[in-house]
Amino acid sequence: MNTMQGLNSSMIKAQNRGLILSLIARELCSSRTDLARTSGLSKTSVTNIVGELIESGFVKEIGVMEAGTAGRNPIRLDVAETAPKMIGVVLRRNRCVGVRCDLKMNVLAQKEQRL
Repeated sequence: MNTMQGLNSSMIKAQNRGLILSLIARELCSSRTDLARTSGLSKTSVTNIVGELIESGFVKEIGVMEAGTAGRNPIRLDVAETAPKMIGVVLRRNRCVGVRCDLKMNVLAQKEQRL
């Protein structure tokens, strides 16, 4: 494998992790099956990515969903409280506003300072 293939592979893996985390955070998908269907990734890939996200403290399993069909009931996923937080800053002529948000874009704290 040459260096470019390794870089492309790493970039694709990071993009897939970002896609899965985004789908969970935006509450567009709540189970591994939903994630595979929506993302177009294989169930195995989704399972591996979700496992990594759980191990990293970004995602948590929050309970079993009723599937109403034969087979295992899907496990509901959500963003973990231990997931990293984001900050945003808006600078205006006369004020600066900073916010701290979770990955679901819920504002956890906000501070405004007049300039």
